Amino acid sequence: MRLLVGFFQLVLFTRLAFSSQSFRVNTPTITRRSTCDSNGLCNSGTTDVQWDNLSFVVKGRRTVVYSGEFHFWRLPVPDLWRDILQKFKAAGLNTVSTYVHWGATNPSEGKVEWDGYRDFELFMQIAQEVGLWVIARPGPYINGESSAGGIPGRVTNIAGFLRSNDSDYHESYQQYYRESVNIVKRYQINEGGPVILFQVENE
Repeated sequence: MRLLVGFFQLVLFTRLAFSSQSFRVNTPTITRRSTCDSNGLCNSGTTDVQWDNLSFVVKGRRTVVYSGEFHFWRLPVPDLWRDILQKFKAAGLNTVSTYVHWGATNPSEGKVEWDGYRDFELFMQIAQEVGLWVIARPGPYINGESSAGGIPGRVTNIAGFLRSNDSDYHESYQQYYRESVNIVKRYQINEGGPVILFQVENE
């Protein structure tokens, strides 16, 4: 049940965060809540992903999420991603969960790079072609057994506390987060893409 509640929170945030025309990272301003029908089927603004006390309902079909974790940026040869994801599918999984690495995509201030092994959009396209749903997890802090939890080295020297509401930390991830979230937005299930869940921060 704890797992289902956690996923519910992810689905709720996904719909809330991406429902406006211009994305704002300032999540405390989000006030929209989920709604449930008389049969106990809930959603957070889209019927493409719903849930009740038994499971998710994705595109009208009751679905148990069987997910594996694959961090695409750890395999620096994008041509190999399809093979890995096909193996996920062959093993009976229906979903792939992935972190997006802030430090790898935004190593220097003012420049976010989505090429080569950092091509998040290509990863989601391949996942969709293979027939997998995606749980997108862009952090900004990801842990993922990566240095500084994926936070770029340049940010570890700011005056404010990392992973806090300090303004300099908040400002440091805005460009990266806006760009990564805009990629996710284009690939959400209600836009015809594979993203069914979105996770903020780490676990």
